[in-house]
Amino acid sequence: MKDIGFFSTDNGFKAVVGGKGGGRPKPGLELADGLTEDMEAWRETIEIMADRKLMKQIKEVDADWKSGNKKAYTSWNDLNHA
Repeated sequence: MKDIGFFSTDNGFKAVVGGKGGGRPKPGLELADGLTEDMEAWRETIEIMADRKLMKQIKEVDADWKSGNKKAYTSWNDLNHA
């Protein structure tokens, strides 16, 4: 994902992601509407999404999870006894 935007509305803010600039623009995906509180959480989310290294790690973990690669994870039992 490259683009994220916040637009002011009568009900607060609207969060939109994606879209495509250039010769064939398309609308972005609306994440949320009426955001009036907890903007700090959105700022933190944007910071994470802007961090290319962290986003790469998140995508790798998602791929491991989807493929069932249990070796990529530490068990809850191991965490409790660490």
